[in-house]
Amino acid sequence: MTKKTSSSRVTVIRTLRNKTQGSLGVTLLRLLLTSTLILFLAITAFAQSGTVITDTHNKGYWEDGKIISHWNCPDDLSYPAVNLKSWNKVPCVNGRLPTYAETQNGTSIHHYGGSSNPDVKPYNEITLPKLAYIKSPMTGLNELVIVIQMVQNNNDIIAGYRYVTGGCGGSLLQDFHFLTDDEIKKEVDN
Repeated sequence: MTKKTSSSRVTVIRTLRNKTQGSLGVTLLRLLLTSTLILFLAITAFAQSGTVITDTHNKGYWEDGKIISHWNCPDDLSYPAVNLKSWNKVPCVNGRLPTYAETQNGTSIHHYGGSSNPDVKPYNEITLPKLAYIKSPMTGLNELVIVIQMVQNNNDIIAGYRYVTGGCGGSLLQDFHFLTDDEIKKEVDN
């Protein structure tokens, strides 16, 4: 009888140990998932708060002095996702060069040194914001964007835009297809 009781105790102890280890694994998994969810919610709330994170490279020039004409930052939290139904209320710059302050508050992306720069002028032939398609340099697909600034130099017209899904980018004017009123209606109603 002692041998049977001892064997039963070992079986019970092994069963409890296995259940405890399984519970520990489930607990750790739950903790990991909860932490990930909290982090995701915090990042989302931060991105939607309007807080702008920028670096000091918003003048619009590369280190070699050449103007930045193409950039793609779809993960830039300074430019959160936009409700497509209110795309035309997105802050933008019209008829003048952007200011440094506007690069900090999300109204523009680059300021190009402002009015002290004789090489860059505002591009005044299009009133912003404008909905447009641009071919994504990452996927090759047409992406819907909101153009928020346009400048010109002796060689090019450069447009800065916000992705509707969040983030920003820029390219030359000829890279965009600006939407017609019918195309806008179709996009907004989808």
